[in-house]
Amino acid sequence: MSSQATPSVPRKITLGLIIGWALGIFLLLPAISMLAKQPVTGLALLAASLVLLPPAIGFIQKKGNFYLSGGVKFIVVVIFLGLAAGTMDRSRLPTTEQAVRSSDAEPAAQAPTAAKSYQEVFVFKGNGAKKSEPFTITGNKFKIVYNCSGSLCQAWLKKPEGGFSFEIIMNGTGPINDESIFYKAGTYYIESNSIGTYTMSVQDYR
Repeated sequence: MSSQATPSVPRKITLGLIIGWALGIFLLLPAISMLAKQPVTGLALLAASLVLLPPAIGFIQKKGNFYLSGGVKFIVVVIFLGLAAGTMDRSRLPTTEQAVRSSDAEPAAQAPTAAKSYQEVFVFKGNGAKKSEPFTITGNKFKIVYNCSGSLCQAWLKKPEGGFSFEIIMNGTGPINDESIFYKAGTYYIESNSIGTYTMSVQDYR
């Protein structure tokens, strides 16, 4: 008589099986991370995870020659979770406020960008017609603050490379105390054609 192969029985997938896998893995990860810091809590979570994971509890039941029903498994898991909660040292866990401070501290560690301001880079003083030494502007704008006490106050902003390009700094009769703003970086010099004394402060915005 020829022997016939016994057909394999398909594995039944139930809601309890899915929940066991999900909760078992969910508890397994924190259990492993807590074993070194809080051993009792970690072992309690690990035991609850092993009861929930189908392969683990199946192996334990087979070796121990016993069977746990669904209700008994639920009670055992609740006991282990209660043990884990009771032995957990919450003072060693970061609070929400500490976590927020830690995340906020990262960008705060970067050096704040200094606010731009006008900084004096050159001073030109004289009496009568005179040309200044050249000076260099690196910002996108600068101003020249002037104080002229003569009867004629005239001065122009020019470039050392020559040409007919210039801008008026001041142009008036009698004493003047004011400022002019310019909007381009580069190298310049001042040419004055004044009658009387004057002081000009060049201030780069950077």
